[in-house]
Amino acid sequence: MHAFHAYASGKDLPDKNSKAVLIVCPNWFGDSIMAMPAIQAYSRLHPETRLNILVKSKCHSLWTMHPDIDAIWNYPCNLAGLIKTINSLRKEMFHTAFVLPNSFRSALFPFLLHIPCRVGTAGHQRAWMLTDIVKLQSLLGQKHQCYEYMQIMGIKDKEVEPPKITIPPVSITHIKERFFHDHGISIGFFPGAAYGPSKRWPSDSFIKLGRILKESLQCNILLLGSSKESALCAQVCNGIGKEAVNLAGSTSLPELAATLSLCKLVIANDSGGAHLASAVGTPVLVIFGITDSEKTGPLGKNVTVLQNSDIQKRKLKRISKAATKNLRQIRPEHVFKVACRILNGQ
Repeated sequence: MHAFHAYASGKDLPDKNSKAVLIVCPNWFGDSIMAMPAIQAYSRLHPETRLNILVKSKCHSLWTMHPDIDAIWNYPCNLAGLIKTINSLRKEMFHTAFVLPNSFRSALFPFLLHIPCRVGTAGHQRAWMLTDIVKLQSLLGQKHQCYEYMQIMGIKDKEVEPPKITIPPVSITHIKERFFHDHGISIGFFPGAAYGPSKRWPSDSFIKLGRILKESLQCNILLLGSSKESALCAQVCNGIGKEAVNLAGSTSLPELAATLSLCKLVIANDSGGAHLASAVGTPVLVIFGITDSEKTGPLGKNVTVLQNSDIQKRKLKRISKAATKNLRQIRPEHVFKVACRILNGQ
């Protein structure tokens, strides 16, 4: 196994005449999870096919928890890595590549590999690198972004299978021992959002909500996020006070998934954390600004969206006055009432 071919499942490796496809995955964490239903459907329809995915290193550990993936390859960081990765990928003898992101770089890899069938959408001056151009269609009842990935992969299902995440048992055991030995329920907070301020409910609103929840329910509040969000989570944690714990950046991704699976509720911004929480089956309350929740909201039956906006955009600037205004109009007291209804199974 090569150093850059960092993961392979327990399935037997195929001979050189077997079928193999390459799936170029989205770069954003939430988008990767939204792509899972299409990949799962393809795996179900083509069980004999070996599924390889190409991802950014930050998403690598996410896909180690997906049962349908046979091998994970990382985008190289430099020219030497590019040449080495291409040489190794050629040995897989792919017959098809599905390019899910709409970027020039994502289409470049399958082109350089000379994969016979290269499927994706046009745009970003990359159509010449693809052999099959998919023209996305807006179909009734299929507004969500996951249907775009399904169209690219040739899936015609009207029903979407929720994303599948298999959490390593050792991660669940480890997290239980570290953070879930006290009495009372635990509620997870994701006060950050990788995209930027236009998707973040104000930190003082998270603080006030945490205090209300703690005083009313005697619950534990877990602050969750990446290492880049540790300072923000520390601010919210300190503002809430006792019984709040900042875990941002202190867990691996499997451990974060385990933490979410053990929470009774997760309250999050429009972020990858919300998608992950839903994927592990935990009830999620997601606070949206002016992005289109029907297009990019987490998939699953246990998702509740709070949004106070008649504007719903797909594309949004990282700093948006309109988004900030709408987010501030969502009051902590209202979020608390909705949270209680979810916890009571309503």
